[in-house]
Amino acid sequence: MKKIFILLFIIFLIITLPVFAQESDENEANFSFIMNFTNSGVGMYMPFEGLYIFEFNFELIKFGIEHNASGFGVELSPFKFFNWSGENIDPDYDNIISYSETYFSFLNITAYWNVVNFFRLNSNFFLAPYVTVNYLFMDGNNFYLDRYILGAGLQSGIRGGTDVKYNIFSVETGFRFIENNAKFYVGLKFDVIMLLLNSWGLF
Repeated sequence: MKKIFILLFIIFLIITLPVFAQESDENEANFSFIMNFTNSGVGMYMPFEGLYIFEFNFELIKFGIEHNASGFGVELSPFKFFNWSGENIDPDYDNIISYSETYFSFLNITAYWNVVNFFRLNSNFFLAPYVTVNYLFMDGNNFYLDRYILGAGLQSGIRGGTDVKYNIFSVETGFRFIENNAKFYVGLKFDVIMLLLNSWGLF
């Protein structure tokens, strides 16, 4: 399963890079820039069992670029916080107990295709198949080079901004390969900071 995710991600990037190199008829790059200062999110995994059932996540500084003619885009976040809660087996009493763990990720890349932009529809709304990789995990003390999350699915939401766009609210659904488990994921994200900055006329 993880090899399929990695292969899809590589193919997506290979297809996307030549598109980003294109220019418009006026010999000017035809891109939209995307930035979020923060992104707070909640989600859940199905089936409702194991170590990963509920998730809280927080992104600090997410930026990206989207090619307007094709709708292909890439986003990068250098810092993401994950908190997972679920169920684990207590080896001393052989019963199920509540479980929670917290990690930070320092390499978070998403490639997507915004079909709304591709078909020249409302630019304040986006609908995009995506693939994503989260890597370089750390808990309070150690780095874990063997930990990663691979995901693929569909995301949609509402955008604001003109010169620099930002995601106000988004919904994400799809499959994630996390700790050797393939699970279905549904999540919500929102950015209150960018919404406030826009209301003050700063973006």
